[in-house]
Amino acid sequence: MPTRKKQSLDKCLLAAQLMINNSLGDPGILAALSQFGYDQDKLQGGKQLLDEVKTLSNKQAVEYGIQYAAADGLKEKWATANKSYIRTLKVARIALAGNPKAEAALLLRGRRKQSLAGWLDQATTFYTNLLNDPDLSQQMVEYGYAPAKLEVEADLIRRVAAANTTQKQNKGSARQATGHRNAKLAELEAWLSDFRAIVRVALEDHPAWLKQLGL
Repeated sequence: MPTRKKQSLDKCLLAAQLMINNSLGDPGILAALSQFGYDQDKLQGGKQLLDEVKTLSNKQAVEYGIQYAAADGLKEKWATANKSYIRTLKVARIALAGNPKAEAALLLRGRRKQSLAGWLDQATTFYTNLLNDPDLSQQMVEYGYAPAKLEVEADLIRRVAAANTTQKQNKGSARQATGHRNAKLAELEAWLSDFRAIVRVALEDHPAWLKQLGL
């Protein structure tokens, strides 16, 4: 469902399209407006602004679609990686119980952080230090965790980190697209503000024409 803000923008653009196209399409209206400087060339300039806003608005929608998809992908990868990590963490706490080096190097104790950045730090530290310490990784073998299995799980963590980077990049692109759209929209709104004022003056004796332009 479109948001109220999107509905408001669509309504604004539709009204602008009606005013500009009907002004260009009616010789009488065009002749009256031309006397006040709004000839065909100037109206075409307004139409071009309108088209640019539409193009940028469509691009913004696409960029946000990409960003939302990336966010969903990140969420899914995080859930998958976390399931494996927490299970392996529980096993490590049993396999390496009473080992101060393991507790410190693998961050075995304490609660897991809820933020993605904190979680990534804990999970990355866990797998990196576990895989790089033959003594610790060998003790995990006895509980069904060969290095190859740990490496597969470590790759899940790396995939989350990569997905997070991609999602941030897409979020930046979406915001940039919004900025470009809004800048062009402000330009169009300024043009329309002057145009409406002139229309009311130029067509004040022609209420049917004003109605034709949506005024």
